[in-house]
Amino acid sequence: MKNSIKLVAVLVSIALLSLNKALGQSNNDSLVNIVNNSTNHDTIKIKALNQLAINSFWVNNFNQAEKFELQALSKSTQISYKRGIAIANAILGGIYTQTNENQKALNHSYKSLEYYRMINDTTCMNFLTSLGNISSVYSQLGLYGKALEFQLRTLKIAEKLKNNDYIINSNINLANLYRTKGDYNNAINYYNGVYKLATKINDTLSYYPNLFFGLGEIYAKSDLNKSLSYFNRFLNIATFLNDSNYISDANVGIAKIHIAKKDYNTAIKYLNKSLSINDDERKSHIYLSLGKVFYGKGKYETSKNYFTKSLELSKKIELKSMIMNNYQYIYKVDSANRDYLGAMESHKLYISYKDSLFNTENEKKMLATQMNFNFDKEKSLITAKQEEQNKVSELNSKRQQIVIISTIILLVLVAFITVFVYRSYLQKNKANQVISHQKELVEEKQKEILDNITYAKRIQTSRLPSQSYINENAEKNFVMFQPKDIVSGDFYWATKNHNKFYLATADCTNHGVSGSMMSMLCISILNEVVNERGISSTGDILNETRKEIIKSLNPNGNENISDGMDCTLCAFDFENKTLEYSSANNNFYIVRKGEIMNIKADKMPVGLGIRLDSFTTNTIQLQSGDIIYTLSDGYCDQFGGENNKKFKSKQFEQLLSTIQNKNMSEQKEILTDTFNNWTKGYEQTDDVIVIGIEI
Repeated sequence: MKNSIKLVAVLVSIALLSLNKALGQSNNDSLVNIVNNSTNHDTIKIKALNQLAINSFWVNNFNQAEKFELQALSKSTQISYKRGIAIANAILGGIYTQTNENQKALNHSYKSLEYYRMINDTTCMNFLTSLGNISSVYSQLGLYGKALEFQLRTLKIAEKLKNNDYIINSNINLANLYRTKGDYNNAINYYNGVYKLATKINDTLSYYPNLFFGLGEIYAKSDLNKSLSYFNRFLNIATFLNDSNYISDANVGIAKIHIAKKDYNTAIKYLNKSLSINDDERKSHIYLSLGKVFYGKGKYETSKNYFTKSLELSKKIELKSMIMNNYQYIYKVDSANRDYLGAMESHKLYISYKDSLFNTENEKKMLATQMNFNFDKEKSLITAKQEEQNKVSELNSKRQQIVIISTIILLVLVAFITVFVYRSYLQKNKANQVISHQKELVEEKQKEILDNITYAKRIQTSRLPSQSYINENAEKNFVMFQPKDIVSGDFYWATKNHNKFYLATADCTNHGVSGSMMSMLCISILNEVVNERGISSTGDILNETRKEIIKSLNPNGNENISDGMDCTLCAFDFENKTLEYSSANNNFYIVRKGEIMNIKADKMPVGLGIRLDSFTTNTIQLQSGDIIYTLSDGYCDQFGGENNKKFKSKQFEQLLSTIQNKNMSEQKEILTDTFNNWTKGYEQTDDVIVIGIEI
């Protein structure tokens, strides 16, 4: 649910009721008259300015609210009115929290706390306001531990005051913080506390919507039926209240559960109901959900239309996280439609926004670190600065004389040096101007090319399976991946399907940029053949992959393009200890109880070649302790050593026999060190992949 009612809004509304009572239900004109009346005492003017700020706040005119409150702070400071300073800082903290100006929000909220301590009033409503504002800012910055600390302090004071509204709101905010943090047990405990308190004071309509939504969100991860029950209760209350925002959020929650149950038609019905809302951010999320549903149903064009609508709204309101998600799904749709150019462009934009969000999160963390000072230390620094300024004032006249004399001497020296340097510059510039310009052009082009290749590496790396994903499916393993250039023609690919863990080790035609383009194509085709078409046999997978590669590189059927890949494709069934494999030009090894078995490949590539026979599907019964090594030819074909010769397969087999009793990380380290020592003084000739899996 969109966080339309922030913690700060609740706190400010309760904390400043006293202002309404003091000034009556005055309208803005009468309040302005109070401020402009010179006969009124400054404290009366300050209270009027506070009320003007609050009135502006509640109609979302935050700029006007800030203007009035800064005047209130200025007047309070001029007359040393500490309570006025405390109130003004509390309200400014609330305004800046609402406008996401986090640094200002923390500054003013901390100052408010300090001034309330000065006047020994740490249980008033505005003190709670500032605690809540600080908690809200830390929550936005992702520092949930700090947010919880300040929210718990708010709850403790509220319980001491026996203020039910504050107690319930604090429980709601604590529950939401724990839910966001992923601590669902604590979140449920606090939601249960909200339920009991709201029932006790007979004010269920105010608090049940947040309660049922939060519980629906939590149980969506573990108990779909229970989650659906809470979302339906949320919808009933939202309908009774006739609150369009709540109704939309409830329908989206119900749709989410039906999506999880794969009941897509019902999900679509509830999502369409929620589209009546007049809120671009909510609509953007709803269109994204509709796109996901139709993507799951295989209706790619319809899903892309919804992703595009969501993208347009996300750009309109500058919601980067949604823009990133939409480009990610548009990339998936384009890949499914074999629009590889479109997919690459969408993927590039997805990576760009992902990096932007990563940088934004880092900036938030840096800001949080910067603002998380001890307030007493800050006060001491200000006092020390004031004392220093007083000393400067006493010596001001003497320093002015010294500065004037020093400045004159410095100007004379600078003038002399400037004339000398300028003459030398003119002489040298004539000779170097042309060379410098040419150098700049070359460096600029070189940088542009290098930047493009580096970006291509990031895209290629994002398509490779992560080490954590491989670890999830094969507990004991290592991956040695050492490209010759920035980007690689070798790649490895993995997926879990049909209760099998598929692992491919591949060497595409060429290396560098051209090889990397080929590897991207092959990865996309393998994903399509296994994950989308559902083909399970390793031989059939390589057969279909070969067809798609030939079709992609020779769409008109009139060119003889023989690019493709050599590949070992393994399908591990760890439960039954079987290995199904098919291999194209790439032999691999199985080491069993000290014996090395060289597993032969079909002598043809995955691509257009002399032979186009079907690839053989083989099955081997594995034993505990077996180690399977798959590799490209880069390791064995590397030139080096004392005589600048190839490493060769025989020497590689001898190396395997010496390391088979080591653990996986030690094996990787030995293989890497041996390769690097072999190539020392020589250029790496090809990309290198070696992968080890222990049963």
